[in-house]
Amino acid sequence: MKKITNLYFFKRIGYCFLVFLASATITFGGVIHLMPGDYIQSLMPYLSDLDPELSETFRHSFGLDRSLFDQYVLYITNIMQGNWGGYSFQYSTPGL
Repeated sequence: MKKITNLYFFKRIGYCFLVFLASATITFGGVIHLMPGDYIQSLMPYLSDLDPELSETFRHSFGLDRSLFDQYVLYITNIMQGNWGGYSFQYSTPGL
């Protein structure tokens, strides 16, 4: 009986991990990267017209100049570490 309970427990933990990974992938790929433009372009729409170098500096600081795979690994790593956003530029307050 104890083996069946342990198997059930580990199976549920595995399913929870798969659901987490699927929802994080959908959020990253579907919500974040299917939107037109990027975060910098939506945050400061005229920045690239005024100062392209400053726009590239912001892209580098947010990691938007990295490959899509590197961005995804960084996204998952930050979620696992509890880093869900450091600062809100829109409201000028700390994220969490």
